[in-house]
Amino acid sequence: MVDPSSRKRVRTGCMTCRKRRRKCDERKPECDNCIGKGLSCQYGTRLTFVASKLQDALESGARSAATQSPSSGRVSDRANTSAPDSVTTARYQGPHAHTIPNNSSLVELDHFNIDSGFEDTPGDEHVSNLGPSTSITHASSSQTHSTLFQPAHNRSLAVPNVSAGGKSRRQKYELELFIHYCYHVAPILDLGLGSLSFGVQATLDSTNLETTYHAILAVASSHRALLRPSLHPVDEATSVTSAYLAQQQVTGSDSVSASTSGILLLWRKVLVSPIESWSYLTSEMLSQMNQDAIVLEHWHVLSRLYLSASLTQASSTIDLKMRSPPHASIDGREYTHLRQSSLALWLLEETRFLFSPAAGSTEASIFPLAQTWLAHWQEVQSWFCTRSDDMQAILELGEDEDSQPQLRQNFDFPCIAFTHAAAVVANVAHHLASMILLRRKPRLIKPVAVSSSSTSSLWHAQRVIGIVATATDAEIWDPFLAAALSHAARHLSHDKQILTASQTLKRIQRMSGLNLDGAVRQIAPTALSTC
Repeated sequence: MVDPSSRKRVRTGCMTCRKRRRKCDERKPECDNCIGKGLSCQYGTRLTFVASKLQDALESGARSAATQSPSSGRVSDRANTSAPDSVTTARYQGPHAHTIPNNSSLVELDHFNIDSGFEDTPGDEHVSNLGPSTSITHASSSQTHSTLFQPAHNRSLAVPNVSAGGKSRRQKYELELFIHYCYHVAPILDLGLGSLSFGVQATLDSTNLETTYHAILAVASSHRALLRPSLHPVDEATSVTSAYLAQQQVTGSDSVSASTSGILLLWRKVLVSPIESWSYLTSEMLSQMNQDAIVLEHWHVLSRLYLSASLTQASSTIDLKMRSPPHASIDGREYTHLRQSSLALWLLEETRFLFSPAAGSTEASIFPLAQTWLAHWQEVQSWFCTRSDDMQAILELGEDEDSQPQLRQNFDFPCIAFTHAAAVVANVAHHLASMILLRRKPRLIKPVAVSSSSTSSLWHAQRVIGIVATATDAEIWDPFLAAALSHAARHLSHDKQILTASQTLKRIQRMSGLNLDGAVRQIAPTALSTC
């Protein structure tokens, strides 16, 4: 029997006995105490702390990146040759290689600080006032903008000093932006027309083209930042950086893919600019539209942007005319809806250009005004008569309806519904053109309207607002509809209708993120306080 005085207190007993505060005989693999009590005997693991291998791996990766040649697609380590705050030159190994200048910046996921090297657009002023958590920082000499897809021509931007977790978070973040673009931005651009140039083709091109890739990130982050600014505070910084990177390659390029990227960047500028500043972008819109690579799908988007800018300003400030719609689509097919909607937009542009208050200096003065007016009125009415069935309203409750008065009394404007967004845009364009024509009608002319139409300009203005107010789908809240409603509401005189129009503008602003406060103040100075 062992003398108890010879025992020594130790701390190497089994974990079970130590947890139960019982004496352990330290027998392995199971002590007698645990065997007798029928317990699971567990011995603790001896912990040995060694030096971390992460730092060694990162240092070796940085050394290997510094010795590789530029042709390998890696970024050279220039820590000894550049200032500490200089930005790494990211090289894109493809047909559109570019270099980021030292006054630009790259987005980092965890730390952001605004860089003043970017050129601000009319709506970017608020970006410079971001807080510490929502800004852009200069990337270090070995950090670059990571990419989500790996294109076929080796679009590789090395990140030797960024941990795998940080790169994974960045890729997840960009994937979320692409998902937001596909579901919330592309449907507004395409309106379900043609070959879905922005929803399908642009997304496919982004896997191979750096320009389209960054343009999609720019417009998606801008749109999401406008809708939910507090949920994703880094979106504003990503928008500025991605737009800068995309713009470097769009300039001077004349191709369908470059046109796609240019339209995306132009759409972003309209998104972040207040409605009263849209007219400053008209020259850029026209230069984009006059490119040889323009196709019908692109023309349709650009025409909506250009008409948005022209409708929100006085006619005398915009005396430029956009080109007529091209005949070819991206895949060469004939699309009925796309062609009809484009024709309606073109007739509106012709009307605005010929019969605006400043039309005395335009080509309208070449021909007799009455003859020109009648010919154009017949064209507008002809479009209304020959439109396809699915371009017509499926529901229309107007003030002249005798049925269901209990439904009409809930509306200040006619309730007009369509089956798809393209029909909404096309019919709004038609009623706007008719309203402008009737307000500029020469004397002694009695126009004849087709059935289900009218020769009253107020009748058409009310239908413009009624169509927009009836729509509830966020996929059709593009700048053109907002500008059309604002333009038509200027001709209203009833206080209740003006208030309803201003409330509809506020609803569009809430659902789309567009800055429409200027339009609300213009049609109803007291609407902002009463909405």
